[in-house]
Formats: sequence, C-alpha cells, structure tokens
Amino acid sequence: MGIGSASEVKCGDGFGSVPNPKLSFGLSTSSIYPPTPSSRSRQYIYKYYDRPFIMATGISKRNAVNLFDPSHQAGLRSLLSKLYSKPVELNIIKLRRPHLDSDILSSVVTQKLRDRKTTPRRVIRDATWKAQLPTDRSVVELQQAKKQPGSMISSRALEKSSAFGPLRTQTAQILRQLKLSQVSSVQVAAAGRLSKRITADRSQRKVARRGANAKSAGYMVRGFRKGHVMVSQKAGKRRIGSYGIRVDIGHS
Repeated sequence: MGIGSASEVKCGDGFGSVPNPKLSFGLSTSSIYPPTPSSRSRQYIYKYYDRPFIMATGISKRNAVNLFDPSHQAGLRSLLSKLYSKPVELNIIKLRRPHLDSDILSSVVTQKLRDRKTTPRRVIRDATWKAQLPTDRSVVELQQAKKQPGSMISSRALEKSSAFGPLRTQTAQILRQLKLSQVSSVQVAAAGRLSKRITADRSQRKVARRGANAKSAGYMVRGFRKGHVMVSQKAGKRRIGSYGIRVDIGHS
C-alpha cells in the first residue's frame, strides 16, 4: 500500500482481510500484532501454520472481517485518511490463490523461511510447483478457439465501432481479450543466510522456475519495459542473518 492518494488492497479467501474494526480502529497495537502464543496453544497454531491466510497476514479468521462489505470499508478508509492526511480510495481485488499476485506470494515465502525447521530449497520449490499453470493441451485449445469463425474482427468493423453505437458488443469483446487471462510462469529466488547451521559464513542462493520460459518469467517487451510481469521483493531475518526474496509472475 503506497503513500499516494489511491491505495490498492488485494484480498480474497484469506488474503487482504484486516482485524475486527472494534479492535484495530482504536489504534491498539495488541490487536494488529498478536502476542506470542503460549506453549498450550502453540501446537494448535503450528497445525494450521501452512495456511496462506495466517502466513500472509498473521491474523486468524476469527478476528477478520469482510472487506467487500461497504460498512467495513468506511472504517478502514477513515483510518487510512487520517494516517496519510489525504483522501484514500480502496481498490479491492479478489484473489483465491497466492500465486495470482507477486506481493502475496513473496510474503508467504518470506514468512515460511523465518522458521529454522523448514528447508529453504523445499520452500522455494513448493512455492513454484504448487502454482496452477496452464497445460499444453489447454494452450492448444485456446489457440484453436481463437481461430474459429466469429472470434476474428475485421478492420472495417473496428473503424465503425463506437461505445454508443450498435457495435458496442464487439468493442466490449476487444477489451475483454486485452485483459490478462491467466498466470503463465512463476519464478521464485531467495538469497542470503539460508543455512540451518548456527553460524553461516557464506550466503546461499535458491532459485526455482516454472512456466512459459525456463530461464525467467514469460513477458512481452514493450520498448524498454517488460510487460505482463509482476515483480515483488521482500526481506526477512533469521537467527543467523537476513535474506531476500524476489518473485516474478508472468501473465498471458
């Protein structure tokens, strides 16, 4: 969430939710940052530790609210407006999986690597392999469907099309085809003090790739910029030192 006048919140089934407004809007840090669990409840929390919601937000679903409710958005909007001293607009995007957004996926990987019991190589590999990418068969079927009669639009129809004319459906079809339909590639890289030893004299680097391009995330070059690519970088700290995470997600 930036410092500008407009802020974007990505949420869904477990992502982007905030604590109960009765607890958080009173500027109480204990509700936003819950205390360390006791030994009696530690086993219960570790049992559900791999759930993306707790990994990405650190907030249990019991204290979470639905941000799609306008009444809950009003309280959060007023709190952010006072914080930034300017009007804030919330643009909420519903995501069902962490692999659909690079910021959420990088937060999940960073939180998992903080546990010394986890293997960094396995965490990076699972973050890449568990992404639901299109198969070769689905790509071929999509290409064949685009070549069917009725999906091609002539240049004469484009010249006559108007947002208020009879060809408005064709204009809507063009805009719908320009949207990013699916995730085509995922690349996760981690570098830093990732060893399980008590003292780590050297830094390690772990990289996992999967998708359209074997070397990096699939992208389209637009001048000097890479289009259709979401890049996120996070930093974390362990007992033996700090580390960094970079996630590249390509869309097609």
